[in-house]
Amino acid sequence: MKYLLLLAFALCLAAGASAQNEAIVTQTGDGNDAGITQTGADQFGKIEQVGDTNEGVISQSGGTENRAYIRQGGDLNDGAITQIGSGNDALSETSPGLDISGDKNHTDIYQQGDENYARIAANGDQNGDVNGNAIVVEQVGFRHRGQFFFTGSGNQGFIDQTAGGQFDYVYFGAGGANGFAGRPVITANDNIVQFTQSGGATATGFLAGDRNQIYVNQSGANNVGTRSETSFDGINVYGNDNLIEIDQSASGNNAWVTIDGETYGTLGNMNTVDIDQTSVGNAATVDINGSGNNATVVQH
Repeated sequence: MKYLLLLAFALCLAAGASAQNEAIVTQTGDGNDAGITQTGADQFGKIEQVGDTNEGVISQSGGTENRAYIRQGGDLNDGAITQIGSGNDALSETSPGLDISGDKNHTDIYQQGDENYARIAANGDQNGDVNGNAIVVEQVGFRHRGQFFFTGSGNQGFIDQTAGGQFDYVYFGAGGANGFAGRPVITANDNIVQFTQSGGATATGFLAGDRNQIYVNQSGANNVGTRSETSFDGINVYGNDNLIEIDQSASGNNAWVTIDGETYGTLGNMNTVDIDQTSVGNAATVDINGSGNNATVVQH
């Protein structure tokens, strides 16, 4: 009954006017459910849950420039955001779209349309779910941005961008990365990050820690970061025994991987980089500072 009452309250708020509606649900306690459904443009939906085993769901459709935000504290929570339309944000002005604090939580963001933006922050361990499934961002359309920020160990994240476009973009920060220009400041171990992109996209990020795995699969004319004198783009790794695999098909791809064994006092040892590029006009650069690292580049 608690779920039905909260859903009805959110629906009433969302239906009260034609634009700039807000639906906000706050829960403190165990075993609560919250759902917000909004139809139209310029909607805002927010769910805050503090406690264990909560479930929060936001669904927005039929409009543009909608915003959704879920914040969950505790363990074994489940959150989901679905947005159908263009120019939507799965975040608020100051916080990630899905802000998880705790362990073994699971959440998904699904966006269909163009120019959508999704952010997920996980502060804890083994987030994904108890069955080992990843936290998932799925974006269908063009010119999307997807971001992960992990602080903790054993987390799994997966971003899938289909249809593709020149400006599709994914970014990850594991170890407390602070924004696009930030660097990791603490270590994050045993995390898995996977990206799948099609049609002229970019993947970049920072990772500080050990035994992490990064998988990038791109089809079309894609880039994995670009290097400049004033930025730290590409895949940047600081730590030991990490695995980076990049698979790019079609022509005109660029892959840049940096492994640094000194910047944060880590050893930078025993890391593995595998880059596979198909077709012509591709470029791959691997810059390693450390011992016992292995890099393989195959171009065919």
